[in-house]
Amino acid sequence: MRARYIIVFILIIGYLAAIGIMLAFFAPGSSSSANKPAATATTVQTFTPSPTATPTATPTPSATATVPPSPTPTMVYASNCEHDKNEIQIALDAYYADNAAWPTADGLPGDIVWDELVPQYMSEMPLIDGSCDWRVGADPEGEVCIGHWC
Repeated sequence: MRARYIIVFILIIGYLAAIGIMLAFFAPGSSSSANKPAATATTVQTFTPSPTATPTATPTPSATATVPPSPTPTMVYASNCEHDKNEIQIALDAYYADNAAWPTADGLPGDIVWDELVPQYMSEMPLIDGSCDWRVGADPEGEVCIGHWC
């Protein structure tokens, strides 16, 4: 308990010493304040606002004006892609269980290297067209995904 009082006492002494140093530094006539430029009064130009203009009439809304709805973005891909998704996921999980890596060029999530899966984990490579770009997803890791929606 006594050590705590000593530490508090030392902190208070240090705080008071810091205040004393700051007062000496910023006191008028000190060597550090002698190098500071003196503050001089300057005239400031005042601004007088000009009269405000009267606003023009607000246009009234028209009953015929309509805003077209914005299109909702959708992920467009072939229905065959969704059909193959479950089969690919089963093959990915089996491959990872056997190899502790994904069937990609570097073993990390990315483009699937089909030669790693066919024929041991899948009988054949699934349908791949312009809209099916199968990948091993990174979030969540290991989930099969299509193209850039991973």
